[in-house]
Amino acid sequence: MGFWQRGFRYLWRKRGKSFTLFGIFVVVSTLLLVSFVILQTAEEAGRRMREKTGSKILLQTKDGKGGISEETLSRIGTLPEVSRMNRTRNHLASPSGFAPLTKAASEEPENRMVTLRAMDDTEEDGLFAEEKYRLLEGAPIDRDTRHGLLVDSLLAEANGLSVGDELSFETEEGKRASGRIVGIFFSGMERRQDDSVFSAYRIENQVFTDQGLFEELFGGQEYVSVSVYGRSPERLEELHGELEEIVGEEVELSTSDTLYERLKAPLRQVVSVTTLLLALTVVTAAVVVSLLLSMWMRTRQKEFAVLLSLGSPKREILFQTFTEVALLFLLSVLAAACLAGILAGRAFPALFVSGELGALAAAKVEGRHLAALLLFGGALVLSSAGIAALPSLKNNPRDILSRMEE
Repeated sequence: MGFWQRGFRYLWRKRGKSFTLFGIFVVVSTLLLVSFVILQTAEEAGRRMREKTGSKILLQTKDGKGGISEETLSRIGTLPEVSRMNRTRNHLASPSGFAPLTKAASEEPENRMVTLRAMDDTEEDGLFAEEKYRLLEGAPIDRDTRHGLLVDSLLAEANGLSVGDELSFETEEGKRASGRIVGIFFSGMERRQDDSVFSAYRIENQVFTDQGLFEELFGGQEYVSVSVYGRSPERLEELHGELEEIVGEEVELSTSDTLYERLKAPLRQVVSVTTLLLALTVVTAAVVVSLLLSMWMRTRQKEFAVLLSLGSPKREILFQTFTEVALLFLLSVLAAACLAGILAGRAFPALFVSGELGALAAAKVEGRHLAALLLFGGALVLSSAGIAALPSLKNNPRDILSRMEE
């Protein structure tokens, strides 16, 4: 009988002990897998943030209202270190043909309006680049978009809207303009807003559009923020000084490094806690599994001594032990994949509620996470099994049998 057959039969014969060890493996595998999912997703999110922030300086008005004029941008555009700009401006508008979502009972005009946010490129900067908003379907707003709109999924669902539908807006002066939906996004924070918030300021009533449609409605309104991209990271500080001279004290300036650190801070906290959890899991698992396997092997000393006396090589007994442990571990990986998948789908969105952690809220168990668990967890349990079996294999079979008879 081969060592693998003996391993299978032993697990079946000792079902109680096998189930206990399997349960411990499931707990350990689930904790390891969840840690791998969080750490790898956070690492990727940080890398995407770094790429999206790039070498840029963000100009923002201190009061959150328009204050950066076209004249100022024209002067900035003449600087040799400036490669491009991404402009943002906002204004309230009345929807025509669809209804904004609100829970407030107020009859104020702002409770019947939406906020139009015009950007040159939604993927390059702002809430989408920071992964606070996620595009579910369609395409982003870019510099080639003409009268395009991005709407929240809850607003689209409530009004029966989809990509390709046309929406109209009207200003207080009676100007009208229409655009076509090119994408639908989701934040995850929509249902966490206070019921008293007027419709114009609710997340689900924020509509992103291009500068052309915005100008058709509101003319040359000033900008609330502008991202200025430099040609070389090495001269970003020099560009920062030149911009300060142009914009004055009414506009705040932040470099890409400052933006990256601000966006990365919540992720860094999660990574620190998860790394600590992973370290505690590994240490605890190594101790508990090693002790449990040592107790298990101590009860099998007579079995091993008999097999050695009958001429079975020590390596076969060691391979039998590895087979038993590996089978239980593989089964625990399957169970852990199911449990981690449930946690990722239900617990992560509730735990990671802030916009900066949106990438973690959408994290899923993938093949690379399972591969990391198989490699790391497999090495952990097999090494523990080898260490536990070593004392029994080092002793002389006659000495073991003599002690057993006594």
